[in-house]
This record gives sequence, C-alpha cells and structure tokens, in this order.
Amino acid sequence: MSRVGIYGYAVVTDSALYVGDRKNVWNEDGEKQYLTGISLKSTSQLSRNLGVAVKAAMEESLLKPEPEQLGVIMGSSLGSSAKIADFHKVAIESGPDMVSPMEFPSTVANAPSSLVGIWFKLKGPCIALSNGDSSALDAIALAYDEIKYNGYPYFMAGGADQLTTGVEEGYAECYGADRQLEGLHLEDGAGAALVSAIGPEDDRYKAEIIGYVNLNFSKGGDIADRMLGAIRSLLHKHEVEPGDILAATTYRPYQAIQTELEGLLEQTELAISYWNRDYNSNPNRLAANGIMSLIHAMTVQGADGRAYPYRLLFETSGSGKLSAVLMKLNFVLKLKGE
Repeated sequence: MSRVGIYGYAVVTDSALYVGDRKNVWNEDGEKQYLTGISLKSTSQLSRNLGVAVKAAMEESLLKPEPEQLGVIMGSSLGSSAKIADFHKVAIESGPDMVSPMEFPSTVANAPSSLVGIWFKLKGPCIALSNGDSSALDAIALAYDEIKYNGYPYFMAGGADQLTTGVEEGYAECYGADRQLEGLHLEDGAGAALVSAIGPEDDRYKAEIIGYVNLNFSKGGDIADRMLGAIRSLLHKHEVEPGDILAATTYRPYQAIQTELEGLLEQTELAISYWNRDYNSNPNRLAANGIMSLIHAMTVQGADGRAYPYRLLFETSGSGKLSAVLMKLNFVLKLKGE
C-alpha cells in the first residue's frame, strides 16, 4: 500500500488567496489570471473560487499529473446559496416557466467538482460530498482511502461554500444568544489540496497522512471517553509517542467545551492549538475552513517552542459542552523531514 502525502494547497476567500504559506490580496484580475481561457458564463462565484484554488494548489505542488491520473473530490456544506436563492426567487415571483435552465447546474451540490473536472479536462473520478462543515476534510479522507487502498495516483480534494447575508441571518436566528454568535461573520471560501501517493525518494510533499479515524457520535453519552480512546488508538496504531504530537482543532470551543477538552487532551500528553471557529472574531467559511485548518495543523508551532514532528487535526461541531459535541475526523500528519 502506498504512503499518501499532501503536496500543495490553496484557499480563496472574499479578499485573499492563500497559497502555501503565502497570503496574497485577491481581486477580479487575479481570478482572470488563474482561469485564463476558461468560459465563466453562468457559473457561480463558488465554482470560480474553487477553480482558482485548484489551479493554485496544482502549481504549488510542483506535480504534473496526466488528466487520466487526476480525480476530483469536493465537498460543500451549503453549496452556492446565492445561486440557489436567485433561482428560487425567479420561480416564486415569475413562475417556473421563467426560470432559465442554464442557471440550474450552478444550484446543485456537484457543480463545483464537475466544473473543475471540465475546466481542467480531467478524466479521473469526479465525486461530490455534502457532509456539513467537515465536507472538505471528508473529501481528503476519501482521497486518502482511494490512493492508499485502491491505487489511484492523484486526487484534488477540498471544498467550497458561497454564503449570503440571508444565510448569516439564518445562522444567528438558529443559534441565538446561547451560542454567543452576535459577531457571526460568514464569507465565501474555497480550498483545495493535491493528495498523492508518495514515490520513492520523493521529497516534494508537505506532510504525510499516516492515518485517520472517522467518528460520528450521537449527542450525549460517554463521548469524552470514546474520544480519548479513539485518539489513543490512532496514536498507538501508528506508533506515535504522545509527547511528539501537537493537536490542532478546526473549532475553537466556548469556555465550557474548552476546559473539558484541554483536560481530556492532557491525559494523552498532547499540546493543543485552536484555530478559526471563534465566531466572534474570525470569519467562518464552512467547508473551506477544513483546508485552512489543515494548513494550520501543518504549520503551527507549539507554544513551548518545540518542534513537533506529528500533528493531530480533529474536527468538532456542537454547542455548550463536550457531551454535545460531534467528533468527526482525526487526522495524524507527519511533517516532511521529521
């Protein structure tokens, strides 16, 4: 079975393009530069953002797979909410006969992955996922399995969401004061990572994925014990010493969760780093956050200044307390050269 690595990654937001460890100002001229020669008529901003992220990730990777060798797996939590809203608005206000069939493809969840395949003339598998905020990380997990166990050489994996004011208002109304989301800010975002088998003597990869556990606990019950058991099993399976791994989460819990989570991770002697899901200060880009969190897990340094050769990236969602958290994915990454 092949070793699997992450070779390149990029994230596009409302105002910036992140490629590797660089952040560039983003505008329409930049989009045209990356998507030269591609017809963008009737496509959503979500698909265009994802197209740019895929092109940038490919260039960052330094790999040049043939179209027959490269597949696409893209996830989305809400899809192109703006296109969906516009499509439904015309149908409601003017009747179904006035809706343009040309607009329909941009409203479905598989539009971004399909358009990426068409734009870049890819001939590998084309898969769309919709699994909530962890959709992009689920896409990477599926790419890992396809490469490691089925022998497929390359996948471009990631996710994208296009968010509107209406969606933001809906989030605030649903969660209300108990989630302390008064400062909630949603942005458009798309992220992509090139995942590939690591060849002999190949040192171009950024990090190796040495394993993951996919957990989907129902709310309530002994989630803390099961979470701890899953983390320990993951480390034991890959012979990772707890003192050599830095944990990073895509969700910055509120105080009740944070206190319990830190206590739990102390039992495994893991350091912990939080990123981005503090709704009161950072924008939430749903699926694209998974790629941002992947970048964070690979590049963050421990508070003690130590170089941690392994990183644990886990995805959580929920509210209030750890017993109400859904634990989704646990990735173990080994950094290159460690």
